[in-house]
Amino acid sequence: MSKKKSTLSKPKTKTLVVVVSAVLIVFFLLRNALATTIFDDSQLTDCAKRAALKTLPKTVAYVKYDGAYQPETMIREVFYKKGYTVSSHRKSTFVVAKHDGKSFNWDICNTTQTFNHIPGEHFMTKKELLYDHYTTYANRIGLADNHRALKKTWQLNKPGDCLELRAIANKFTDEELSVQALKWIVKPFQGGHNGFGIKLLSNADLVHMFHQYTNPDVCDHQKALVQEFIPNQLLLTNKTFNFRIFMFVANLDPFLAFYFNGYVRLSRVPYNPDSMSPLGKVSNSRVDYSKGKLTFWLLPYLQEYMTEQKLAGPRWVKDVLIPGMKYYFVQVLNATRHKFSKNNKFYGVFGADFTLDTSLRLWLFEVNFSPEMSNKIYLPKNNALLRNLWGEVIAIENELQGWRRQGTIKDLAAHKLQSTTYMQPLIDEGANWTYSISDDTLRALHLMD
Repeated sequence: MSKKKSTLSKPKTKTLVVVVSAVLIVFFLLRNALATTIFDDSQLTDCAKRAALKTLPKTVAYVKYDGAYQPETMIREVFYKKGYTVSSHRKSTFVVAKHDGKSFNWDICNTTQTFNHIPGEHFMTKKELLYDHYTTYANRIGLADNHRALKKTWQLNKPGDCLELRAIANKFTDEELSVQALKWIVKPFQGGHNGFGIKLLSNADLVHMFHQYTNPDVCDHQKALVQEFIPNQLLLTNKTFNFRIFMFVANLDPFLAFYFNGYVRLSRVPYNPDSMSPLGKVSNSRVDYSKGKLTFWLLPYLQEYMTEQKLAGPRWVKDVLIPGMKYYFVQVLNATRHKFSKNNKFYGVFGADFTLDTSLRLWLFEVNFSPEMSNKIYLPKNNALLRNLWGEVIAIENELQGWRRQGTIKDLAAHKLQSTTYMQPLIDEGANWTYSISDDTLRALHLMD
């Protein structure tokens, strides 16, 4: 199987290079200027005045907090192409931020505004809180340990977890300690996004970690978690990879959440089993830019590869992989959504990271708020996938805003929406429906005996 590559003929003269470059620079400057044209809505900052309007203004405010990124240009372009202008106030119809909203005062109008973060979403997007709530949920429904989405995790700031992991380390045999192979991964609670702060350890490294603690019984209250490294990760073209798949929580009461296809992200360098570096082990967009661009595949190309390599059948992505991801999304939502606000002025777009082992068993790494939508993601067709995602998010939220203003939101059901094209329902509380997976698919994913 050969990947299609676009080729660009070299300019014959330096003059042509200069002219083309100048045209492109002007184009991008104009495009960005248009996407940030300011709309003066200073007369519409009162919620009562906004509620009295027959039609809401097509305005969007981009909020940036200290230490957070600006919403990506791609998102701004989608709003612009849908006819939205940038507002000078936070009392705009859409409020968009990269930050999770902790610094936001949440003082936005209930039926005439919408904000892209949900109070309580951190129970799903913070690794330690997700693991706690997922474990509680899995225990409650009787889900066996070997059939769970998340790897067994020890939180070093919890004395019980610290002592349990230390006991495991103390039982290593000389043979187990002599093997210089990756066995453990350490992730910080905070600041660990984009692969930063991750450490990979052998058994001997784990023992050494405990020796470094002043008080090993409590692991010096380290705010980090430890998991067993997946030893038999599936490799694609001899590289580790993960999936970035999207979830859209569109409405909170009644609860409505959707699945949206994502992409495969391959590591920058081939897998080296003898290396202890995260490079080549963690397929993340921020790990060591000096090694060149990551490779991104859309799911149809993955299916083509899996079929050609005789790793899976011709319908495996559609019939097994995607159902498995939906199954995990439903579990995660059921484990955490009781912590979410019930106010429908909030919604959320989330990106979850998955991988596979060599048995094609699916694993969930984490769920992220404000998943990256930048042009650093080199997807085919000019990021059409990401533009379609945000285009549909805007369309659905705009439609739902009409329902909220009319007071009919209690009658919401996914099939009644006119603006869904690519979104696939996960939980549709208004219709009393939740996605379910067949036993055969669970067995294919090694999630049922």
